[in-house]
Amino acid sequence: MRLLILALAGFVAFASSMGPEDVRKNSLAALESVALGTTPEKVQNGKDFYKYLFTEHPEVRKYFKGAESFTADDVQKSDRFAVQGMALLTSVHILADTYDNEMIFRAFVRDLMNRHKERGLDPKLWKVCANELWLLPIPQM
Repeated sequence: MRLLILALAGFVAFASSMGPEDVRKNSLAALESVALGTTPEKVQNGKDFYKYLFTEHPEVRKYFKGAESFTADDVQKSDRFAVQGMALLTSVHILADTYDNEMIFRAFVRDLMNRHKERGLDPKLWKVCANELWLLPIPQM
């Protein structure tokens, strides 16, 4: 997970000078190391994100009802976070794959934001996840 974050951090430093097509292409290339799928290795990618998030930002655990005191080990053993991790990775892949289509990208981001807002999440917290993913900046809506 650390290697992915470092690789994506380096990429983001150059993303602002790229066109949308290049951002999309390079984002998808970076995501090859966290491919989607149902094999244990691929499911582990999503769990690893939540293990890292809960360890580095324990303040966000309160937004996961029933997991407020979860440790990285609890996340590892949790079917819930296997599913949640795959949902997160799917969203990240969709964001990367639609980055060069502003209408679809913005619609997807708006939907994600609305779903999080309905759950009572403070928009400031969205940046915690975006910063940890080091993939795409949250656009101003």
